[in-house]
Amino acid sequence: MVWGVSQQTIDKNPELVKVMMEMHRKATEYAMSNNEAKIEMAMQKLGQQRKSIELAAPNVELTWKIDDEFIKHAKAYAQLMLEKKQIRQLPDFSKFINVQFMPGAKVASSK
Repeated sequence: MVWGVSQQTIDKNPELVKVMMEMHRKATEYAMSNNEAKIEMAMQKLGQQRKSIELAAPNVELTWKIDDEFIKHAKAYAQLMLEKKQIRQLPDFSKFINVQFMPGAKVASSK
């Protein structure tokens, strides 16, 4: 559902990161095209009841693409989290979101 990688892994094993990105892309596209699989996966991973996931599923969009719009939303969400004291400081988006493994992605500077 979500995955992240350390800078150390990017530096030491970029081929692994590339493979993981491709796996994440395929899994995301599968889940978004197969609602029953998405529900089953959410029940298994989140431990919630089927009915609650069925009600929530139409409001969930899984995506692997990081583009300008994604970064804009991430920054806005982080700002809200900061204002609600859920985080102590905003992340450095130039390091927090790394697009170098996105196939063909063209994004503006994430600063």
